[in-house]
Amino acid sequence: MAQPSVVFQLARFGDILQTGRLMASLPPGAVLVVDRGVAELARLAYPGVHVLELPVHGKSPGAWSLVRRAVATLQALDPAEVYLLNYSGLSAALAAAFPAERLRAYGGVGGSLRVPPWFSLLIRWAQERRNGGLNLVDAWGLLAREPAAPAAVHPPAQPRGRTLGVVLAGQHPRRSLPTPVLAAWIGAALSRLGGTDVVLLGASGQERLAAELMAALPAALGRSTRNLVGRTGWGQLWEIVAGCGLVLSPDTGVAHMAARLGVPVLGAYLASAWVHETGPYGEGHVVVQSVLPCSPCLETAVCPTPGACLAPLAQRETIRWIARGEGALPSGAVALQSGMDALGVYYHPVAGGDPTAAGRQAFRSQVAALWGVGAPGRGGCAWMTEKDWMLPGGVGGQYA
Repeated sequence: MAQPSVVFQLARFGDILQTGRLMASLPPGAVLVVDRGVAELARLAYPGVHVLELPVHGKSPGAWSLVRRAVATLQALDPAEVYLLNYSGLSAALAAAFPAERLRAYGGVGGSLRVPPWFSLLIRWAQERRNGGLNLVDAWGLLAREPAAPAAVHPPAQPRGRTLGVVLAGQHPRRSLPTPVLAAWIGAALSRLGGTDVVLLGASGQERLAAELMAALPAALGRSTRNLVGRTGWGQLWEIVAGCGLVLSPDTGVAHMAARLGVPVLGAYLASAWVHETGPYGEGHVVVQSVLPCSPCLETAVCPTPGACLAPLAQRETIRWIARGEGALPSGAVALQSGMDALGVYYHPVAGGDPTAAGRQAFRSQVAALWGVGAPGRGGCAWMTEKDWMLPGGVGGQYA
């Protein structure tokens, strides 16, 4: 029996789907270890992969006993390589269960996590988020010994119907559109799609927000809108999204589900949400990004100018552009469309000004040269300033 690859992805909804390139890069027989709350989702997303459940989030009687039993099962498989993708105390404990030379992501040293050189570079580059441009799907995918071709990870975005799927909000309120603005976006997005009906999607606990939105919609639009907020399991949500012609969403797990299915996404990104890091993966998605001098901010930081990054997305010009796909955008807003290159997904401006484009192009040239998937362009030799250049195998070799 061949030794499998084992991936520990112990985060939430969106992260499961953003592990797609890494999973596509692994040999048949791979094992994906996830929290039990998203196990059904993982099986839908990766039908050829064995999914193992752990009680990671929430309280579960006998949780450690279940974890020890699962680890024993994995050890018996004698995995060829183990990818620990999450920085946590549990990951440190799990790292100790496997030979150090087989750990391809986070490792373990004396009960603590060892940060691999590739993650160290990502952390360092995160200090310049504004000019960075590496999607999380690619950041994880490039851990593989032979990363899958980016274009093979998700299908290109193609409408599957005339239903507009609308995700109410993400976990962080300031990264989401308030009800009056979202209502205007819905009307414009339905016009853009040439759609016939709307379905509202969201998590349990967002029912009040859904009721407020239903009350804010024009009467005719309200009659053609189904409110399924808090009423869908993973399987039903998967089927609904798969049948949409367009999904309107902030940076959420549902947006990444749509991308996984090849359903076009119209994204609203503001505050700490940065399309160049977590935009929907695949070709043909569109995101309207708020770009101010303070963009992107930190989720945990207090905003000194509340509402400033929302203002460009709420203006009439933006709503008009969403509906028609033409015309100017106000200052502080840029519309970007996704494309694919040898490094992964990238977002290029199609309307509005992008003050970060030049820095991002230089950054991607640098990273592509580092990985040997593109000719060095501007900044292509900057990798020599990184301490990893002197290590055998480089960042993409045995030390990844």
